[in-house]
Amino acid sequence: MRFVRRSLVAALLVVALAHRASAAREPIGNVILAIANEQGANEAIAEYLHLRKTAVHQYDFSEPQLNAVGYRLLQDKKTDEAIAIFELNIAMFPRSANARDSLAEAYARVGNTVAARREYQRALSMLGRSDAAPSNQSAAFLKANIRRQIERLRRYPIYESLTGLYRASDGRAISISIAEPNFGTTPPTLRLTEWPSGRVRTLHERSESSYVAGPSLDDASPVQLRVDFLPGDDGRAALLTLVEENATVIAMRIAMPPVERVVFRSSGAEIEGSLSTPGSGERHPAIVLVHGSGKATRDTPGFGELANFLVLEGFTVLRYDKRGYGESTTGETNYPFLDDLARDAATAVRFLRSRAEADPQRVGLLGFSEGAWVAGIAASHMPHDVAFLILLSGGGVSPSQQERYRVRAEMEAAGFNDATIADASRYMDLKFQVARTGTDWSRYARRARSMRRSPWMRYTGRWGTLEFAKVAWAQVLGYEPATRLSAIEMPVLAILGERDLLTPVDDTASSLRSSFVGKRATLLDVAIVPRANHLMLESDSGAIRFSQSELPRLERYAPGYFESLRAWLGRWCESAGSRAGDTESR
Repeated sequence: MRFVRRSLVAALLVVALAHRASAAREPIGNVILAIANEQGANEAIAEYLHLRKTAVHQYDFSEPQLNAVGYRLLQDKKTDEAIAIFELNIAMFPRSANARDSLAEAYARVGNTVAARREYQRALSMLGRSDAAPSNQSAAFLKANIRRQIERLRRYPIYESLTGLYRASDGRAISISIAEPNFGTTPPTLRLTEWPSGRVRTLHERSESSYVAGPSLDDASPVQLRVDFLPGDDGRAALLTLVEENATVIAMRIAMPPVERVVFRSSGAEIEGSLSTPGSGERHPAIVLVHGSGKATRDTPGFGELANFLVLEGFTVLRYDKRGYGESTTGETNYPFLDDLARDAATAVRFLRSRAEADPQRVGLLGFSEGAWVAGIAASHMPHDVAFLILLSGGGVSPSQQERYRVRAEMEAAGFNDATIADASRYMDLKFQVARTGTDWSRYARRARSMRRSPWMRYTGRWGTLEFAKVAWAQVLGYEPATRLSAIEMPVLAILGERDLLTPVDDTASSLRSSFVGKRATLLDVAIVPRANHLMLESDSGAIRFSQSELPRLERYAPGYFESLRAWLGRWCESAGSRAGDTESR
């Protein structure tokens, strides 16, 4: 079961802001954290209480101090110590709803859902008072966050017992998976995807075992489909029935091992994921899925059904939570960049190669969007460990080039005129020039301030500081994929959506082909899927964000997406089998 944890960055920021108001005093959190790590929570609490009596003017004893210590311990998987510190914070600040919320999060982290719900409900009941929310948060914000966590606590245990692959009596394969976009900001949903049609629907709950879906991805009405789950002896759903157009189809869960929760360590972080496999007792070709940008986890929308599809095709699949989100800790990096994420992907490959369910000579990487860059970097570092590479919706041009394209494409889809788009493009040029060179910050800051109310600023964004801009360029925006891909000697498949507004399809395909020339040209296959958007859903406009998004109204994955993946993997498996046979015969 996975639950939201605030990032350590946010917690430390709260401490910094509180400490600024008490600049003359030292942060007690530093003292308590050191003792908790070395001697345990009991000694840390004893020292805190002692210093609170004897050195009240020397240290900052404000609520955020203990809260940050608790979250750091939680990040380091020292959950008992974290709970003890959070309980101390409540004893010291009994009127704080935020302290209750933090304790609830710690209980949820160890699977004590009863205690977590109790503390969340107590926090909610306290928020009617003006002094209950911390100074840096509004009561409304905290209420909304707590309600989301209560809903996650309720939904995940139910959903996880229903997820998996089912085979219908009419031959259809049906995937039931969890989707949670932008981790922690919206409750998870349950998705149905079927093959060969590619139809995909969000399932809306009628009861814990009965759901309905409407005519498109997110619409609940008019109801066109009802799904009822029947439990098996092990508590997991064994059957489902689909009722549509007065016809009922029965689907039986496909016999395969349950999805296994796994953990591996990478650069100081503890990365948690899910391992799916077609069957036990033998080794299968295997794939590591690498997520895109943002608050991505193993339940990034599309990843659950992709994993199920690959399992259906005979592959063992590992998908994992990005460091700092889901169940993965932040480790040594509070904000992971491409190289950090690539190290995690490379570690995931090594972990998968060590598993009995995977053939170590046939483990590949599949990266989506930002993950396509990440997977390419990881593959270039381990040419003898990665057997193949799949780039989905990206990976061919630099992030800065892709961002320039995205701004133009999304603004055109939104109906901006040519002059306004040109104005936004000039702003992007200046924004990236500042990041690349570290100069002209004053001119950029004046320009950004003057345009802060412009309707196109939401598409372009703005730098907060010159320091962050320079780091962003050095660690992400200035990355040139050709430098890594031109040295790769493994088979590569790139799947691009014709109507992708986030990735420049033609430029990406051209850049990829330029990286594979001469004898290496045979290593690359590029498939451009007609009418597919960035998420590979069949689309009219390609818009998946902002007010013009057509995402809720889409109905299926674009024809050609799964087919391209199946055909290429089939050819690769045949080729890999032949090479293995040749090696054995020699």
